Amino acid sequence: MKIRDATVEDLPRLAELYIQGLSGSFFAKIGSGFVTELLRALLKGNMSTTRVLDMNGSVQGFITFSAKSKQIFKDALRNNFFKLTINVLVGTLKKPDLISEIIETFRYARISGRDDIDAEFIYISIDPKFRNNRFSNALVGDALSNLSSKGVKAVKVSTEIDNIPPQRLLKSFGFKVDRQFIFHKKPMLLYVLDPIPSEIPYVNLNEFGGFGK
Repeated sequence: MKIRDATVEDLPRLAELYIQGLSGSFFAKIGSGFVTELLRALLKGNMSTTRVLDMNGSVQGFITFSAKSKQIFKDALRNNFFKLTINVLVGTLKKPDLISEIIETFRYARISGRDDIDAEFIYISIDPKFRNNRFSNALVGDALSNLSSKGVKAVKVSTEIDNIPPQRLLKSFGFKVDRQFIFHKKPMLLYVLDPIPSEIPYVNLNEFGGFGK
């Protein structure tokens, strides 16, 4: 068992986990094809990092984070413009009400706030069978260590206000609620960790059969 960098070969499983864990999100509503191509673009670019929880060769969770979140989706569009556009067009033809959400998505950074903090957790999803604090803790701790090693001092993450389990996890690392906002008609909370501590309390996967990067 280890946490490692995601590869293109992981894409089908990453998309599956995304749809499982974030089924109500705007990107999931567009469809699995869009999610796959978005994740492909993020892997191809250099504005984000995706790390996976690998259990004996099977990916059971992942986290995507960025030290430069303001540029991440512009970078994704540059890397995979044609396929992303096609999937958006297909998705909006099937669900025209998504158009307003597309427009709002481009305003996310302004709506959510804290422009002074560029680093952000973008996605985290774990297979329902492994959704306990040990594995979530390991992924979040690994991401914080990665960001800290790049000199990042603070990080933010947004979550739906009624999504309690991830909020407990964030608080265990020292994240604090910074503000509340509405996004895609849902009440959201912005959590901030500032500063990222020098000692990060995360689970050592050696306890479960080996930790590797």
